[in-house]
Amino acid sequence: MEVLLGLEKYIPVSVCVPLIKTADDLMFLLEKRSSNVKHSREISFPGGFIEKGESPEEAARRELKEEILISSGKIEKFFKLGILISPLGYLIHVFISILNIDRNELSVFNEREIDKLILIPMKEIMVMKPEMYHVKLKIFPYDELENGKKKWLLPVENLKLGSRYLKPWGGKSYRVIVYNYKDEVIWGITGEIIYEIAKMSKAGYLKFLN
Repeated sequence: MEVLLGLEKYIPVSVCVPLIKTADDLMFLLEKRSSNVKHSREISFPGGFIEKGESPEEAARRELKEEILISSGKIEKFFKLGILISPLGYLIHVFISILNIDRNELSVFNEREIDKLILIPMKEIMVMKPEMYHVKLKIFPYDELENGKKKWLLPVENLKLGSRYLKPWGGKSYRVIVYNYKDEVIWGITGEIIYEIAKMSKAGYLKFLN
């Protein structure tokens, strides 16, 4: 069995992808975050940091209940999809839940964290062609202070690492996926998760969802 090394350097978080069954499709349930929380006005799935003593699944279930305000009895299926590693240092445990609820039950949610809920049919996602962008990621050995000076995070000169490391290095290209749905922009980790689910579904790996 392969082991992922250096896990302690990543911040563990859990994300839950809620799906609602309709007569002929599955609907992604997303939330537009309120102005009270981090990443305000962005669209995401329920999720957050894994608290001390929690398993990734427990954290995903907790976030789902806290944000969408549903009971355990409304969760028909719950399983792990996989792990997504963010270049920003997050180890993201991704779960899928099938919810036994109808649209009328979505009128109540955690208004402190959520501005509104958004439903997107999986059939529409499957035919959507997301926009693909590529940004550059660099490693900075210092913080730039307001007075123009540098606070060195890695003492390059003291360690005699070489002059090439006195300035940012790297510049690896990182993919950013963007979905546009009815004037709403879905991107970042949420876009990545939707893209992977659509890809897996097209390949026939998620037939058990139906």
